[in-house]
Amino acid sequence: MSTGSSRGTKRSKTSDDSDARFNLDDDDDDNEDEAQEPQRPIGRNKAKRATTSTTTGSNADDKITQLVDTITNLSNKVDSNLEYKMKKLDLKLSNQRMKDYNFFMTPHDHLTGIELEVTKKLKEEIKMKYNW
Repeated sequence: MSTGSSRGTKRSKTSDDSDARFNLDDDDDDNEDEAQEPQRPIGRNKAKRATTSTTTGSNADDKITQLVDTITNLSNKVDSNLEYKMKKLDLKLSNQRMKDYNFFMTPHDHLTGIELEVTKKLKEEIKMKYNW
């Protein structure tokens, strides 16, 4: 940083929050104008902000394109999921229709009393359900 005779002032942490600085070298006042510290490079955050501000348009376009792609992918997944659920429902309905048909075609002559009445009522409901 600087040579041996000119020292930079340092702050030490203390319990009180005063802004007092002490300069113990009397020679530093004379050399202050001559020996200035070199300017530090910009920090990482400022550098990132500087690059983003210059390319904001293309980054925004890329982000919008990425968002549109994500929405499209999600929409396709929802559509395929809906299609799967519809096929699953059709399969369930087909299975239920087959069970109803088997129940309807099974002879129930051996039943008597309330069991026969319930069975006849179920057969009538199945007949109405499928318009047989």
